[in-house]
Amino acid sequence: MRTDIILEGTDYATADFPSSNNTPIDFSDMQHIGDAFLFEKGYLKETPTFGIGIDKYLKASGNQLLYLRQSVKNELAKMGYSSDSQAYNLTNNKLTINYSKITTNV
Repeated sequence: MRTDIILEGTDYATADFPSSNNTPIDFSDMQHIGDAFLFEKGYLKETPTFGIGIDKYLKASGNQLLYLRQSVKNELAKMGYSSDSQAYNLTNNKLTINYSKITTNV
């Protein structure tokens, strides 16, 4: 498991460093995976190829969902994670990530 600074809030796009004087360092795998789903490629200047951009798949069907599945697999692999089975569910425009199905390769 990896550790990092844990951001406040559940909205990763608007999260900020904690307001308290104590900077929480904790297990960050879920935060990193969540970021990968939310961020579009190009969002982070230092890693322009990072991200899946789940927003564009919310009303997807057919081939778009197959592309999403491949994109998730590739992005997880780049980050050092793998998943033997479907680690997410996209139903009725709602994303659910099953973190227990994602393992760290490191």
